[in-house]
Amino acid sequence: MRRCLRHSVLLLAATVTLSACQPNRFFSAWLPWWAGTTAIAPLGTNAASLFSELSPSSFGTDANTAVHLVGSCSKLQAATTAAHTAGVPVIVTVFDSTAAKVMAGIITNPTTRGQHVQHLVDLVMHGGVGTCTGAAFDGVDLDYEQFAFADGRSTWATTQTGWVAFITDLAAQLHQRGKLLSVTVPPTWNNPITQAVSGYWVYDQPHLAPLVDRLRLMVYDWSLSNAGPIAPLSWVDQVITYTRLVAGVPGERVQLGVPAYGRHWVTQKVATEVCPNGVTGHTSFPITGTAALAATAHRTPTHDVSGELTFSWDERVTGLRTTPPTLPEPVGTINTITDIPVVTGLQPALRIGTSVTCTVHHTVFAPDPTNLTVKAQRAADAGWSGIVMWALGYETTDLYNDLGSIAQQRSTGSPVLTLDTPVVAGSVGATPSSVQLSGTAYHPEFDLPVSVAL
Repeated sequence: MRRCLRHSVLLLAATVTLSACQPNRFFSAWLPWWAGTTAIAPLGTNAASLFSELSPSSFGTDANTAVHLVGSCSKLQAATTAAHTAGVPVIVTVFDSTAAKVMAGIITNPTTRGQHVQHLVDLVMHGGVGTCTGAAFDGVDLDYEQFAFADGRSTWATTQTGWVAFITDLAAQLHQRGKLLSVTVPPTWNNPITQAVSGYWVYDQPHLAPLVDRLRLMVYDWSLSNAGPIAPLSWVDQVITYTRLVAGVPGERVQLGVPAYGRHWVTQKVATEVCPNGVTGHTSFPITGTAALAATAHRTPTHDVSGELTFSWDERVTGLRTTPPTLPEPVGTINTITDIPVVTGLQPALRIGTSVTCTVHHTVFAPDPTNLTVKAQRAADAGWSGIVMWALGYETTDLYNDLGSIAQQRSTGSPVLTLDTPVVAGSVGATPSSVQLSGTAYHPEFDLPVSVAL
């Protein structure tokens, strides 16, 4: 019987208490390339017992099929060292930073597809690119969003074929080297009324399922232009249902992407009024800023049916409405002596500033540790590997205590190797000089495959 210990650690000036008997590793996070040492502080505390892996989002793609470093090499290496010191695998994230349709072209062409696969394998095995290299990463996470948000749906059928071929090739190359492949994609779900498929089917979850070690679903940004929740629980449930029952992805490979940021919308309330420039719009903020924003507005956030915190208020604002005049097209004739255009009809460039006042309506939605824990529990109830958060450093320190309340879903301990019935000499799969063995190996605590040397 294991003895249970409880540890209290000081994390960012807040006390975090976790049980050493509950290293329930169902929590992962992307680390932004711009994040400093504060963001990786949890890896140096007992909170690290919740991490199943860390994904520094530090690499982008090039049109020539290569991969480049984004941000600071020293920050990446500090994060990698912190994770490995805590015994946490590093699955580095590569995002598609090419223009629209470029990556689709790369992966649908066998030659450029092979080149891109090799660049990604080299990235993992060299622990970086160019002058920023080190110990090998444990795997790579692909976040290729241009297919969904830039290329247009008319390209999806062709892209899908190339995408599956690309993932097939990359998975084979990485797995031969004992490395992991994670794929991050926007979600797909069924309309609960019509049962019509919504979302981003270009990523072909059913065909990805047997190929990848992690399928991460970005279940956030439900509301963008219009005020509303970032990731309502009703939508989360629809995504879980589709992925389990329709796509048939094995639960131990799936992670629910959750947001650790909120959004603040400012909209014009009275249509007949004129507002100053730059007053309306929306901004995002880490959930560490929710309390301060509510205090400034003298409001108390409450959970609504979406599961997220929300509050709102009205405000009268005054400022300049700056309207540049519309200039007429130049009209003129050519002076045949000097060849200098003689232009008529132009007016001096003027900007007219007018002071105006209007009423705006503020609406804020943001998850909190309670909401993120509810989502983690729903992922656990679905048999999924856990949650992956965007982004590490955005969270409040009490999140780790709340996540510690999740019931343990899998075992702890050392990797487990199970061999199928051995092939003996004279049977199929055996020669005088060799014998074929098959089986499975996995790490129960991290819920990940492991490489085995025989």
